[in-house]
Amino acid sequence: MSQRAKIVMLTNGLGSAGAPKVLLNICKHLSTSEFEIKIVNFGDEKDLAPKFAETDTEVNHINSSLVRVLPEVIKLLREENPEILHTHMMLANFIGRIAGRVVGIPTVSTLHTSYPNRTLVGKLLDTSTSWLPDYNIPVSDAVSSSLPAWFGLGAKEQVIHNAVDVETIRKLGSSDWDELEWTDQVNQNAPIIVNVARFDPKKRRKDLINSMDLVLDHFPEAQLILSGKINRLGSELIEYADELGLSDSIKFVGYVENPYSLYHHSDIVAFSSSSEGFSIGLLEAMAFEKPIVATDISPFNEALGSSCSFAPVGDPDSLANEIIQMLSDQDLMIANGERVKTRVESNFSGEACGKKYAEIYHSLL
Repeated sequence: MSQRAKIVMLTNGLGSAGAPKVLLNICKHLSTSEFEIKIVNFGDEKDLAPKFAETDTEVNHINSSLVRVLPEVIKLLREENPEILHTHMMLANFIGRIAGRVVGIPTVSTLHTSYPNRTLVGKLLDTSTSWLPDYNIPVSDAVSSSLPAWFGLGAKEQVIHNAVDVETIRKLGSSDWDELEWTDQVNQNAPIIVNVARFDPKKRRKDLINSMDLVLDHFPEAQLILSGKINRLGSELIEYADELGLSDSIKFVGYVENPYSLYHHSDIVAFSSSSEGFSIGLLEAMAFEKPIVATDISPFNEALGSSCSFAPVGDPDSLANEIIQMLSDQDLMIANGERVKTRVESNFSGEACGKKYAEIYHSLL
């Protein structure tokens, strides 16, 4: 190519959740000599916007009401005249697919969420426009297999796994214990079990709370650290832990500005979800070479591989037994940590993700 291809990335949020992190990772690992990336966001969440500036990626915000977003996007695409439109998140996929077809721009849609986990409205919006893009890109085999047979008829499909920048997040996580706000209420010398997530029913964090009674029978000093902005569910779980008499052993540390520090200072990272798309949090935890305890769901199986042991969803005792087994065997903990770090570096690196998206883009130019 004699000049860089312009790619417009459309999203309806730049918060700290998984999908915006994927978007940021793609931008980091696309060749700036080949592609000029512009982010267009029409969502209220903008936490990660400054991070895009660090990659020299321009970010534009559409502040119109939702009914005005489609004409605004069409107008922007006509003015920018990009070679490719790449959409992320359900609402942006819906609007972007229509806008891309109206303007006549090749369109790529990344699918971050398993089909059963979408709302009825979300399913209707997504399925009704799924045939419009040139490519639908599920972020995991689990997301792909969850789609109905009629999804995306006429469009191509290719799985590109979510990915993380291993060395960058390890450096960010390597923080001094005494400089971190969340460590004030935590015993550094105790076995530390960490779960980094938002308070959402599908994360099933109550199962982790219930698992601690059995864990404490074997390791009385163990502490479970739950991060995340305290919402209504978070408040209910704080009260629940207190009713169980576990408030000294379960620490609700709220929003943590540097969540990677939790992984860095943990002994075990635990995941109790009933469903995921392809968990960025899990991939990030794997990068820290810490043993992982996770529930038996397809996205976790896919990320961790068949050599890992899994706990059934909704079974706190099984979660506890997995944690106890790890804490009881230092060699097992080391081997598990080394294995998951090698796996994330080999299969889910930012470089691999960027290369695969570049190949998709080149096929459309």
